[in-house]
Amino acid sequence: LYLLGEEIYRPYSWPDAAGVIVSTSTSEDCPDIKCVHYLLINYEYTLGAVRYESQLRQAFWLQWTRNHAAKLHPSGRRISVYYDPANPKSSVVERGVQLRHLFALAVTLLIIMLGIAGTLGDKAGAVGHKIGKAARSFWKGEQV
Repeated sequence: LYLLGEEIYRPYSWPDAAGVIVSTSTSEDCPDIKCVHYLLINYEYTLGAVRYESQLRQAFWLQWTRNHAAKLHPSGRRISVYYDPANPKSSVVERGVQLRHLFALAVTLLIIMLGIAGTLGDKAGAVGHKIGKAARSFWKGEQV
């Protein structure tokens, strides 16, 4: 969770540079009934005399939201690019929480909950066994 928080909040301290969208493309991945729709934005920015190229890949559950996002990011559009001053090749176009962050958080919480449930299940099973043993002894007239 710490690394996820770092990835989300670190770019807020990065400086920005003027950039431009070079190209925008869309694709889909439909392994079964449910499709994931992707938007790929290739962009470039210049720092001093050095030109950098990078890309943003976003996943969408609904095709129309992906198509709407594609219309908002046409080729040639000027954008702000936030780059890591320690490693200028590392950059983001959008700061903050993205769908991939929410997915990573959901998976992490699911793993934690399954771990807790497994631990409680073992203890609940032991308690249930003791209660069952006591009930059988009671009905047989034995002392526990």
